[in-house]
Amino acid sequence: MSSDRFSPLSTARSTRCPQLSVTWFGGEPLVGKRPLFSLSDAFIERCDANDVDHTASIITNGYLLDADMCRELAARRVRSAQIGLDGPPDVHDRYRPLASGGATFGRIVENLHHAADHFDVALRVNLDRSNAPRAVELLDILEQEGLRGRVSVYVANLVGSTVDGIGPNADYATPLMSKREFAQVELEFKRELVVRGFARPHLVSPKGTACTAVRRNSMVIGSGRAVQVLGLCRRSRRSDRPHRRSREHQLQDPALARLRPLRRRRVPGVHRPSGVHGRVRPPCLRRGASPRPVRHLPRPIASRCSI
Repeated sequence: MSSDRFSPLSTARSTRCPQLSVTWFGGEPLVGKRPLFSLSDAFIERCDANDVDHTASIITNGYLLDADMCRELAARRVRSAQIGLDGPPDVHDRYRPLASGGATFGRIVENLHHAADHFDVALRVNLDRSNAPRAVELLDILEQEGLRGRVSVYVANLVGSTVDGIGPNADYATPLMSKREFAQVELEFKRELVVRGFARPHLVSPKGTACTAVRRNSMVIGSGRAVQVLGLCRRSRRSDRPHRRSREHQLQDPALARLRPLRRRRVPGVHRPSGVHGRVRPPCLRRGASPRPVRHLPRPIASRCSI
């Protein structure tokens, strides 16, 4: 993937937005390290030229995050990393083996020491009914490795696909937990984090999730040849009025020119907050999908969509 393909897009953004924040994810983003590096260099160059603050983060399985890779990413302003560990070695290696069937846990834990020297590291432990009873064993290993206080740890609930059976985990056979079951597991895990010194006591607050496709000034770019833009930067830092892309910029990038603007229409059962200017219908709202109502909870916290 060439950085030249995004030059009209990034130049238009960098001249209007005060900050550019990039999250590298996949698949496994470090498998494509060369385009990741070249795109990062191009973003940094354009941001510096336009006095725009640039930061980046990465979501990775951690297997390729060795010392050299950490230095390369830190040099490209990656400040935080989310790494997945789904339990103690035998559990994690069953959930996340190599394509050859080999183990991955040991190398990932070794790489955690390198990553903690360069980034704010968050360990995400994905749980279902099978591995939830053994999640605490992971904390024992992290303590033995001297990683307490160097990484943060949290748990996440694995969920199944409900859209036409075509999701990435549509054939997932392991029993999944209900929201009520996971809430109890999460509460007990948080207690363990506090007791073991991995976290400070705090009140549990409700969280709301906003898909990147409907967040102002956000977009998602796929890994294929076509650029998949789910949300476009529509506001100028100097004006409160929506910014309309010029025809000139659209023609410079054929992949963007093919995208048809999404008219603002009301989707039954889905609440679109005021000020949201989505231009391409996100996957969760396309024909055949089952829209879910979005509830506004107290103190909503926007987070990345996990597509």
